[in-house]
Amino acid sequence: MMYTTVTTNLKEGETLSINQNTLKAIVREINENGILLLNSTPEMPNITDLGGDWNLVMLLIEKREIFVSKLYKGKTTYLSREMYYMLKDKIRNTDLNEEEGRVFNFIESNDNVDTKVLKLFLGYNSKHINKILLSLQKKLMITVLRRGETLNKNWSTYYWGTYKQWENTDSNCIRPVFNCDLVLSKLRNIMKDKDIEKIFHIS
Repeated sequence: MMYTTVTTNLKEGETLSINQNTLKAIVREINENGILLLNSTPEMPNITDLGGDWNLVMLLIEKREIFVSKLYKGKTTYLSREMYYMLKDKIRNTDLNEEEGRVFNFIESNDNVDTKVLKLFLGYNSKHINKILLSLQKKLMITVLRRGETLNKNWSTYYWGTYKQWENTDSNCIRPVFNCDLVLSKLRNIMKDKDIEKIFHIS
């Protein structure tokens, strides 16, 4: 089997390996359907049931293959690169309240911002900052940019970024535009029309 070695933000001498066959299968699945969830569920295709793990997810994030959101019922929802660009202007909600604006501006103005940093500098407790971050992710205003500190072989912290930072660090210059027929053909593989209309505002 072929493996990809991950070394980003690991402790000295540590490496993590990712199965290339699993990586290809997940990239194929998300490009086909446009969306994947993280955790195992009968509702939707997801990373876990396809054999993926956190390290594979972080690799796809850092390669700008997926955009992390909370679009589907507030769950961790990965949009393919193509689906993100096609839907971003229809879904993104730039109407932020004062606290959301404060968090968004802090993330946009600083590097290596994880949740711990936000709590420290903005004075929010865990419950409150998580509520704000959830709302910003639902609005497609922020996302995960890259791996932070590796805690163990299956988990790490991660750094937040705004959608602008995600787009500015996407090296692929081809940016798909909205195509209703294409979007619907992908989403109807995995979702009911009523859910597509409710979540993605298209029908």
